[in-house]
Amino acid sequence: MKTFISIVTFNLLAPILSDSDDYATYAQSYQPVATTKSFDLTEYASAPNTMYHVKEMDDVETVLGQHGVVCMKDKENFSPYDHIELAKQLGEVEVTKFFKEVPYHPEIALVEKKPTDHAAIGEFLHSDHTYDQTPAALGILVARTVPKKGGDTIFVDMRAAYDQLSPSTKHRIEGMRAYHSSGHVFQEQSWVGRLFVEKASYVNTGKTTTTLHPMVITHPVTGTKSLFVNPAFTIGIEGMGTEESETLLRELYQIAVQQKNLIRFSWKRGDVVIWDNRSVWHLAVNDYEGQHRVMHRVTTKGCTLHDARGRARSEQVEFPTDPLELRRGQTPFELPYVRLLHGTTAACTQNVEGPPIRPWWPEQPSAFGTVLLRAASLMGINVATL
Repeated sequence: MKTFISIVTFNLLAPILSDSDDYATYAQSYQPVATTKSFDLTEYASAPNTMYHVKEMDDVETVLGQHGVVCMKDKENFSPYDHIELAKQLGEVEVTKFFKEVPYHPEIALVEKKPTDHAAIGEFLHSDHTYDQTPAALGILVARTVPKKGGDTIFVDMRAAYDQLSPSTKHRIEGMRAYHSSGHVFQEQSWVGRLFVEKASYVNTGKTTTTLHPMVITHPVTGTKSLFVNPAFTIGIEGMGTEESETLLRELYQIAVQQKNLIRFSWKRGDVVIWDNRSVWHLAVNDYEGQHRVMHRVTTKGCTLHDARGRARSEQVEFPTDPLELRRGQTPFELPYVRLLHGTTAACTQNVEGPPIRPWWPEQPSAFGTVLLRAASLMGINVATL
């Protein structure tokens, strides 16, 4: 017996187009006619790992609980309406604060990299919305326009990462909490920063939050334990200094990005991927310079997270210090947060199976650039670029 998700879908009056003017016209004039259709959760495995391997199951929550990530391949006629209705069957739709929306579909976030862009949304390892007190439960991503080569997504199984920790490390961190923040990612860049690093474009950049979450959570559906920190949004550990936090997080991240915990998904137009945001990291590989990539993403609302002992311990707070605050004369590339972000992403892209991935981020500025950054920092200019 194959697995099916039965949802309400719609007859297509026109092909699904990208975010062009044609798409806007199509979306505005489109009048849906409800019909019944079933979508097959295709068995798929891109590497010798069970994260994608979907067999005979009758409940998508069970599939996600066991495998973390599932996919539906080659759904060329999967419309924006289908996307939203599928999300509603899996939970309550959450509208993101920082992404542009797909025209006429505010529930769908537009994840786009234009041929003229250098930075890409989601190009560093993360889980979505962990800066919120109730992080997103599921992510549902649909490929609308894909590059001829590149643009894969890497997923990291954080349940497996927790299982691989030593007993002493598990005991040490199970009662601890970490700070997750959106400010350093979504804030506006300084003019100096734009000279060295291009950031992806976001909206509502002033609406930032910081939240304390347990470092180990008990999954609300499956009851399994998962490591709940990530390089993009985790900026420190409660009760620890900067260096001590960096040391512990590096140890955890190195275990997470071992090859056996990684899956690399190569997209085709129409592919639909669903992942459990509470137990999986993901990263959009930014290796398709000069090409166009358009993805549509819907997330479902999560719930209060409980720690390894079943206690609800998430709360919004003020982080004691800015993770991108520089000492006079220090460059952003020397910040603990940035070192962790770059180092973990580099290890992940080196460890994952498949064609080699070259770093797309500036690992170090040139000697002349370093002099400029140090001089600006000494003058008190904000040169935090990431």
